[in-house]
Amino acid sequence: MIAFALVAVILLQLVSAGPIGKSSDSPKVCNSILTTKPLDTRGLSKPGISYSPYTGVPGNTRCKTPEEVGNDIARLQSYGMVRLYGLDCDQVKNVLPHTRKYGMQLMVGIYEVDKLDQQCNMLADIVKGNWNGIHTVTIGNEFVLAGKKSPQQIVDLTRDARAKLRAKGFNGSVVAVNVFYEVLQNPLLCQEQDYIAVNCHPFFDGKVLPENAGAFVAEMRRQVTEKCGGKYVLITGK
Repeated sequence: MIAFALVAVILLQLVSAGPIGKSSDSPKVCNSILTTKPLDTRGLSKPGISYSPYTGVPGNTRCKTPEEVGNDIARLQSYGMVRLYGLDCDQVKNVLPHTRKYGMQLMVGIYEVDKLDQQCNMLADIVKGNWNGIHTVTIGNEFVLAGKKSPQQIVDLTRDARAKLRAKGFNGSVVAVNVFYEVLQNPLLCQEQDYIAVNCHPFFDGKVLPENAGAFVAEMRRQVTEKCGGKYVLITGK
């Protein structure tokens, strides 16, 4: 089983956290969340990490049990935020109690955006009026790049999701996650975002060598900030 490396960036310094395990019981970690300065009133000063609650091998995966998820989050408790990509596998229900226990924030993903009402209702049912510890709700992931949605559709979905979630008592941030160069090419994607959430992959996006990855991410973040009129930019995947 491939060991999954945790990579965190703090103040533009790349630090390898090393592999977290070699068995199928290891948490499958996707991309870490980069901040190059504290989130000010957003209350996050540590780097975050993405988490998917699946185990097994390709073609034969299963949802992790609540106990397995709890063990994973305990091992990730030094991070400030955990990003989830969807609502399947009871992942919010299983992760949220542990992130609350460790004082971590949670970034929850609504991936099935064509079922927006259902997804917002599902999330509200899970939290039962207590939104404490949920920092951000994200809408989709790289849907413009994948050709699934147009920039205008992404903007509309973000606005609609915010309205639905506000009606259910959520007052945190609502953002859509796109690849950085899609935002640079389509500044319409800056609209209706509480902050700008972008994925930036130095190797895949720029064929950048590891030693230059931090500088590349910082420069792309600067360009997106400028393109979006100074809005705060959070690198949500790298």
